[in-house]
Amino acid sequence: RAPAPSSSPSAVAAAAAALAAALRQVARRGADGSILPALPNPRRRGGDWPGPKLRSRGRTIDISQVTPPARFAHAVLRTRKMEEAIRFYERVLGAHVVQRSEHLAFLTYDEEHHRIALVATAQPEPAPPGRCRAVGQDYRRAAGLDHLAYTFKDLHELLQAYARLRREGILPVWTINHGPTTSLYYQDPDGNRVELQVDNFAKEEEGKAWMSSEAFEQNPIGVEFNAEQLLERYVRGEPLDLLLRQGATEASGALAGPLPALQCRPLDGSRVIAPSRFAHAVLRTRNLAGAIRFYERVLGAHVVQQSKHLAFLTYDEEHHRIALAYTPQKAPAPPSAAGLDHLAYTVLHLPALLQTYARLRQEGILPVWTINHGPTTSLYYQDPDGNKVELQVDNFATEAELKACMQSESFVRNPIGIEFDADKLLERYLRGDPIELLLQQGATEAPPRSKL
Repeated sequence: RAPAPSSSPSAVAAAAAALAAALRQVARRGADGSILPALPNPRRRGGDWPGPKLRSRGRTIDISQVTPPARFAHAVLRTRKMEEAIRFYERVLGAHVVQRSEHLAFLTYDEEHHRIALVATAQPEPAPPGRCRAVGQDYRRAAGLDHLAYTFKDLHELLQAYARLRREGILPVWTINHGPTTSLYYQDPDGNRVELQVDNFAKEEEGKAWMSSEAFEQNPIGVEFNAEQLLERYVRGEPLDLLLRQGATEASGALAGPLPALQCRPLDGSRVIAPSRFAHAVLRTRNLAGAIRFYERVLGAHVVQQSKHLAFLTYDEEHHRIALAYTPQKAPAPPSAAGLDHLAYTVLHLPALLQTYARLRQEGILPVWTINHGPTTSLYYQDPDGNKVELQVDNFATEAELKACMQSESFVRNPIGIEFDADKLLERYLRGDPIELLLQQGATEAPPRSKL
């Protein structure tokens, strides 16, 4: 208990010191009430917090609880061709630029402040090329991003996007019915692939059931289709349930000639349609078991289906949010190579973010970077293949405020942000400091040593 206040400066200082000491003791009591060790230097590995919980003034951090993210936030890609990359995502995803500088561009296609961030890199060459279809046989691409997938509302919107892009000279590099989805794959100027897809089932339970079926286990890749024939059958008015089945058309072939005449179902080939939501990311990995364990621990994901060379994981109602594909490629891509920089996931609030930090710290998983970007407070982790995962919380209550922050003069001057000390932020949270203060840049000093 803190001493009673006094009017003398020395007494006030002594009371403040005693109160701080008392709070430090309260903040480090385990579930059984025993005092936990002092918070260590964040440069040390974690794992020295006995007991499942950290408690303070009405605030409890449950280290044993795995909190999955509330939603996907954004992907950050490194690009050798900034202008071309911006144009690609404007045309393919219907995105628009929210903010940009000489080396950075932030784009969105919905109410989120940004869904794609592009970072200029001087790296002249992309990651080693390779085929994508014969998983485990000729799958020689470097560990890292395989593709990002975006879901459209229905087959009409997917085919309308296909027709518009075809007219603009942008053709898919792969057209395949995976079983749970009907998918078109496109390739951006740096070789990153983008999957535009539509769900083949009305309910997520049906999609998950398919992924657990014997048919999917025997063929987790799917059956290729001819997009021209699918479009033609769609505008003729054929039933959607037939068009979304595997084998609805013959395998894909060369695209030639004009678009089919529009009949029962008109398509507006000039309209840019944005995806309704992010679907999943596919990553190539040199260590399948290690990657699975990482995403189980960091995202709270679980395996929906797994084979020798593939694993599908989810952390919510979607049939999968992360797919991992084994690659025998031994060496990783150069750190600055064009391609994936990181994937970001939003958690509901600061307590959930700090709970995840404390839990992972207890397991010996420390962030490689802790930074307040302005719009978000973020922790960066690195998976076994070097892919970075950002766990973030929004620093503002509304998307309008977040976008205003990104368009402000202070963000233009410093679009990266200000580093913070995660242990000290956790300590202030447990002490009961107001959350709106903790979400401000400069809430703590920078960590003793920058990790990135």
